[in-house]
Amino acid sequence: MTFLKRLVICLLLGCLLLTLAACGGSTNSSGPSGDTQTVQEKPFTYIGLYIWDNAKDYFDFFKACGVNTLQLAERIWWFNSDTALERAQGLSRAIDGIHEKGMYVDLLFFSNLRQYHGPDDYDKDSGGIGVWFDPQDEQALADKMFYVRQTMEQCANADFFTVEAGDPGGMSAEMRAGTAEDFAAIVRAYAAAAAEVAPNVKVHANTWALSAYGEHYPVSLDYRWWQQETEMTKAFTQIAGLIGSSVGICLPCHDYYRDLCRNLWYHAKIWGEVEETPVAYPQVEDIAQLRRQGVNDLWLWPFNLLETDGSADYCATFTCNLRYVQQFLQDVRPFGADGIMADWTWKACCGMAMNFYGYARMAADPSATPAQVMREYAGFLAAPESVDTLTEIFTFIENHSAGDQKRLSRYVPDPLPCTLASAEQALAALDTVVPLTGSSFPLPEPIPDTFERIRARLEALYQEGA
Repeated sequence: MTFLKRLVICLLLGCLLLTLAACGGSTNSSGPSGDTQTVQEKPFTYIGLYIWDNAKDYFDFFKACGVNTLQLAERIWWFNSDTALERAQGLSRAIDGIHEKGMYVDLLFFSNLRQYHGPDDYDKDSGGIGVWFDPQDEQALADKMFYVRQTMEQCANADFFTVEAGDPGGMSAEMRAGTAEDFAAIVRAYAAAAAEVAPNVKVHANTWALSAYGEHYPVSLDYRWWQQETEMTKAFTQIAGLIGSSVGICLPCHDYYRDLCRNLWYHAKIWGEVEETPVAYPQVEDIAQLRRQGVNDLWLWPFNLLETDGSADYCATFTCNLRYVQQFLQDVRPFGADGIMADWTWKACCGMAMNFYGYARMAADPSATPAQVMREYAGFLAAPESVDTLTEIFTFIENHSAGDQKRLSRYVPDPLPCTLASAEQALAALDTVVPLTGSSFPLPEPIPDTFERIRARLEALYQEGA
């Protein structure tokens, strides 16, 4: 074979190999040790609500909305240790009850809160939520893990165990300033206990309020708190042998929606305390790094997403912020997260019912819009001839979200087209709406009660001059 022929063949083979590599690189996930791990947008497998423990009357509503995962809080540490086993067994029965509704269950543990052993232990009425212990205190950790292991063993019927860093939890002002490694020590202990007594339950680490383990800033009212939380979260996720195939991760995504966080950074820049507002965390490359580490269970935990309306009477009236929820979902969808968990806001469940429906609806279907959600929800409440009118009323309320009033203008979504120009017009339109006498959709409260909430919201907007 001549040199020229060999050269041509080599060039052709090289081009072929480059083409194959390029095609494979766009779709291949080579695993934790590979260099071509990519982040791909995909539907959420788990769409969840953190419900504390008192929402069983609303399970049918949650399921109908599209929620398929409920998160319960483990609060056995707050009660006398003599009742710990009985309470763990009660949690297990609650888990069975949720499974019977066809939903997954995530049991949330607060990281380093001491188990209460009775009045001689500490005064629970002295303020605060529980007593925190230093993760380096072996005796306190051993006592805590005895009850955690007992609870995990009784609740091995759960699908997930999540260990939350702070709020409550962390290093109190009377203790030393810690590091991400202190929370890691707690997570390792929880993961080891789960592997021993509940090996089929997946463990997550939730970095919510991880800053509580660091320097003692004035809690979340200082921009440095948020700066520290991002830095500590990055450090925590990179601790060797911790976050990977055995222990998943939940990321709060504060920078993508929380007004408190964004406002503090804005004012820190105005006052010259920082030169630039930091890049939001996480970015796609942060997620890609976690996938390269073998993380196959990555969740987002935007706890306050559904309660950002901010009005003082939101518990009693009807409110929504669907545009803001959609905006958040659009921003984080490129992460390709496996699950998402928002807060149920139990005090305002009925007044924010459409928010819950819209959250689950838009999380499940990227093409769903706030306008579509409002029309669907109007159909659950009003006679067919009144659906258009009620949808316009919902749109008017949505465009006057109290959350928008406290939000930096750059983060306020554009208003939706609406035929109603004032609260007075909206109230007049409400008088023409014919409510359904019953609904096939399992609403969280009777239809007349919801219409009372809608009227109360419009009357409040009228008083505000809307």
